[in-house]
Amino acid sequence: MLGLDRDVVDAAMEEIEDTEDVRCARLWRRRFGEPPAPVLGLIRTSLLRAYSAQHNIYEIGRKGDKLLLYIDDLDMQEISAIAAGFPGRVTVSAAGKPHIAVRIMPQDKMLDLLEKVLMLMNTANKQKDS
Repeated sequence: MLGLDRDVVDAAMEEIEDTEDVRCARLWRRRFGEPPAPVLGLIRTSLLRAYSAQHNIYEIGRKGDKLLLYIDDLDMQEISAIAAGFPGRVTVSAAGKPHIAVRIMPQDKMLDLLEKVLMLMNTANKQKDS
C-alpha cells in the first residue's frame, strides 16, 4: 500500500485543506473500501506537494542522481537538519535558482526520499518555533 496505512492517510488529510479531491477520497473509502494503489499514490503525491508548498518549495526535480528542491528562501536550520539526516549527500546552491540537492542512492525511492526530506524540514521548523 505504498508505505502508507489508513491512519497516516486520514491524519494527513485532516491536516490539509478539505479540498474536493480529499472529499472524493473519503467518499470512495466509505462507499467502496480501501482505495486502489494508484489512488493512494495520487493522494500521497498531492500531500507531498502540499507539504512542499508549506516549506516554500516551488519546484521539485531530478537531475542525474540528485533530487532537486527549488526553494524561495534557504533556511539554514532546515538545511542543517537535511544534511544531518543524509550525511555527505546534501549540497546547496544560492546561485541562479536557489535549491537544495540530495543525492539519490540506488535503494532510494523518490517519493520516500522526498517524504524524509520534508519530515526533516518540518522537525527543524518545530524546533525553531519552540
